[in-house]
Amino acid sequence: MSETSSRVDLLALTPDDLAAMTNRGTVKRAQKELDEGALTCTFREDGQEVVCEWSDGITCRFPAGKTVHDAVCSSGVVGISRHIVRSVLAYQMQVPAVSTSPDPAASDPSATAGTADQTSAAVVPVPAQSDWNPGDITDDQLIDHFRAATIKKTRQRFEQGVLVELIRGPKPLARFLDESCTIRFLVPGDVRYVTADCADGLLGMFVPMAVWAFRELEPGRRSGLVATQQRAIETPVKVLDELDSALAELCVDGLQGVSATWSQRLIRHETACRDEGLTWLAELVADLIQQREMYAARDALFDPQTIVRLTGEMQVRSRAIRSGTTAIPQFLIRGSHADRTTDLASSRLVGLGCGVRQTRRSATITAFLQDVDSGSVVGVERSFADPPEDSPDLARDFSSLSDTVVSRGISLAAIGTGQLLIKSGKRTPGGRLILPRTSAGISLNPQAFAWEHLRAPLAVEGFAELSARLDLLPPSCLRPRRLTEALHVCPLERIEDVTFDIQSQRLVGTAIDIAGERAVISHPFTTRGKVGFEGLAAALADPALKPRFICGQVSRRQSGVLIEPVCLVFETAEGKRRAISPWIESRAAETRTGHDVVPSDATVSPLQAALNELGLELNELLLNGLRRTGASGAKRWGFLASQVRRVGFVRLGDRIHQLSTRLAEHSERVQWDPAVAVSQTFNLLMLCRLADDIPAE
Repeated sequence: MSETSSRVDLLALTPDDLAAMTNRGTVKRAQKELDEGALTCTFREDGQEVVCEWSDGITCRFPAGKTVHDAVCSSGVVGISRHIVRSVLAYQMQVPAVSTSPDPAASDPSATAGTADQTSAAVVPVPAQSDWNPGDITDDQLIDHFRAATIKKTRQRFEQGVLVELIRGPKPLARFLDESCTIRFLVPGDVRYVTADCADGLLGMFVPMAVWAFRELEPGRRSGLVATQQRAIETPVKVLDELDSALAELCVDGLQGVSATWSQRLIRHETACRDEGLTWLAELVADLIQQREMYAARDALFDPQTIVRLTGEMQVRSRAIRSGTTAIPQFLIRGSHADRTTDLASSRLVGLGCGVRQTRRSATITAFLQDVDSGSVVGVERSFADPPEDSPDLARDFSSLSDTVVSRGISLAAIGTGQLLIKSGKRTPGGRLILPRTSAGISLNPQAFAWEHLRAPLAVEGFAELSARLDLLPPSCLRPRRLTEALHVCPLERIEDVTFDIQSQRLVGTAIDIAGERAVISHPFTTRGKVGFEGLAAALADPALKPRFICGQVSRRQSGVLIEPVCLVFETAEGKRRAISPWIESRAAETRTGHDVVPSDATVSPLQAALNELGLELNELLLNGLRRTGASGAKRWGFLASQVRRVGFVRLGDRIHQLSTRLAEHSERVQWDPAVAVSQTFNLLMLCRLADDIPAE
């Protein structure tokens, strides 16, 4: 080996990177051959060409100026063979852990040629990798790889305006929020090593734009949103005013009293919002129309709490659009042209587990999937009304609900753990998958849970990347309204300190990723999800099962990153993988969990109790309307104002008191103008929606 290790790319590629380029089986076989210790190898370097000669007669050559994809194996296997993979891993074993960087001089100068160290493949010393900035890649380097004409055209597109989410790290990531494309850079300073969820022919556009976007990110920042939109976006004041007028009618008359034409006008408002590019406002209006229809039909799935959330978020987004704020890119608040219903052709989608969302009257089960080719994440949803309050014993557990067939004998649970093959379908702006109508257009196969191949931004390198992304995100009511927006998959090293917290009625533990970073995992105990809860606890307590991946909803808490899992993938000593979906798991615990589960109501903080009461009062108001809220209603609002003040929310208490005063005036006057009360109600709806993001800690 030369005095200076010249192949930074070979040092930077991790086993997961190699698995993504080939498959998990090839990498594991290569690691096993190294681990057995029967083979030795020698390396020769001539400039940047590396030749690896193995004792079994195989020679692998990595030509200068070429990537691993161009390596030549004497076995004659086309593509990246296991011999090439084991050569890369052995090359890394020859070089002490160094910081891989675009500067070859950063490599260890003391590395010398010789026989490969036959260290166990399980402890292969992966080179230490530090954060680096793709913005340091020069335009000349881009032109060397992409055509100059393409670069010029791409520059014009970049200056027209793009919105990019950026995260610096060992494997920097650029996510184009207005184009549905994600680029991850694998090797410092080398634009040839990228993974992307776009067609190869589009790399010449997205890779340069990602490099330029990183140049716009402030030095010293690990993450950020970069918007290159130069011209101001016009504010559709008329559309927003008309929508506010419809919401004001809802506040005054309530769902009980709105006119028969109210829903028809909402449909026109939805169309107007879409025409103006207000995609997320249009989606909110569409959901409100659906709730109105369920209320009129006396559907058990109707939920007044959802009405409060929808109208509150409309107010938050509408005000942010009116103000023309640049603190949060308008594309996030409004939506972009990429946020539309998309027709899907033949697709293969990998199941990621199932989650459950409960309201006061129903439960919704979502099976999450990722499209293997595009990397887009979707969900198949079904909602189930709860039984009447006087018949709680009729409530089916979540495992039974997940066995509901959605098409051709395929259940939600099977979708969450299998591979779904569809010949057609649709993806809504909110990320819901609409399956083909004919059973011939859908089939299901098992999966081996080779989640190394999952694409970014769903798949992250570690908890540090998750933390960086959470740092740059605005409140949830100003983000894209995709049901998969907070869903991520992260590789794990281990999970420790697993306990049952009696106060919150949750199983909690500390997840540690392959870089040693930590995150809190938390899963609630519910009577209807008891079997899945016990199955998760048993798997975490079983020393024969090694946690490999976690998929869950991610949020920021005072303690750091919090993951609420929808699926965990474990691996046995034999290398077989098994998935646990803690919400809907049907297998009973095979071993004792070691945790005493004491079912009881979780403790609610005084603050959360006050906010819950505010939500209930707003529920009642939107059902009955301001006009029907009499003196008794005014007294309830006055009591709530005192309660909110006692927990420290003085200004919120003042706003509630003002509404209480206006309602009291209404009960005393024949002529009453509701305009002020409507404005006060709008404010409370908005604040109630923002309060959803308050951490539970």
